Amino acid sequence: MDKFSELKQRREALSQKSNMRLENMDTIIRESDRVAQVASNSRAILDDLERDFEAVTGLDSLDVKFLFFATALQCARQYFLANDKFSFDKAADGDKFMRKLVPKSYEHILLGSVPYDAIRKYEGFEGLNTGISGANHRYTTLGHDPLASHLVLILP
Repeated sequence: MDKFSELKQRREALSQKSNMRLENMDTIIRESDRVAQVASNSRAILDDLERDFEAVTGLDSLDVKFLFFATALQCARQYFLANDKFSFDKAADGDKFMRKLVPKSYEHILLGSVPYDAIRKYEGFEGLNTGISGANHRYTTLGHDPLASHLVLILP
């Protein structure tokens, strides 16, 4: 190969590398412009997202705050009142224990039955082990939670 052909190939290779770098720079510029646009309109975008979320879920901001607060209370309860402390041989033993803690005026509300129970599994979840059973669901489900039930009584 002569010197001219070699220089021509090197020029083409350099040209391709330059074009690729320029395309990458253009991509970075476009992405930077997009990010700047999003940043300048972030309040409107977040407002639109919140409005869409409320429309889809039916939850407003107060509902979401309450949901997170209730979740935090449940997590704190399960952390501070570990399940092994409330493991009883019979459901009646748990009821006796709770009767010692619950004021008489709240007994029918806090120790009564709930309108649902979380011990029945649906057909699609046979292999899933939730750890909830008839023996322990009273202290692992929110419907039987005496602390959450007590909050419901004191909140307006």
